[in-house]
Amino acid sequence: MAALDKKTGEVITVNFEDIEEGKFSFSSGDREITVDATGLEDSGSIKVTDDEGAVVFSTGETSAEDIPPWVPVYPGTEPTSRRTMRTEDTFTGGYEVVTSDRVADVLEFYRAALEGSGYKVSVNTFSQDDSEGGMVNGRQDGERRSVVVILNSEEGSTKVAVSYNQGS
Repeated sequence: MAALDKKTGEVITVNFEDIEEGKFSFSSGDREITVDATGLEDSGSIKVTDDEGAVVFSTGETSAEDIPPWVPVYPGTEPTSRRTMRTEDTFTGGYEVVTSDRVADVLEFYRAALEGSGYKVSVNTFSQDDSEGGMVNGRQDGERRSVVVILNSEEGSTKVAVSYNQGS
């Protein structure tokens, strides 16, 4: 199937030949982009490849063992809402956890865990009416790693969102 970009006059060709297997591609001139979702039901990953390399996107439930060892996980919790993106030079991801522990205790855990692993850490907190929360931001320049933890109290629980990055 071919389509014309009316603004540039460029012809874009889409190949759905392997769509039943979870693959399709786009091409225009000398450039081709391939989307591969084969094995999606097993891994939750999609791989997008072009002339400059590949990006792998993943999402789904996970256990703590799937998270890089340099990213702390709050004790007694099971990470959910996992997401990752990999390129040749970077690895980015995140997860969420919920605990009945106090915001201050969870905040202190992440601060101490990151500082203990050599991260430069900054902490911000807030409290308003019946709500409280905060952010722990850790950066490890030598390894080009960062971890950001955002937490808040909600309906008697502490909800935690962790994002991490390694690379450029």
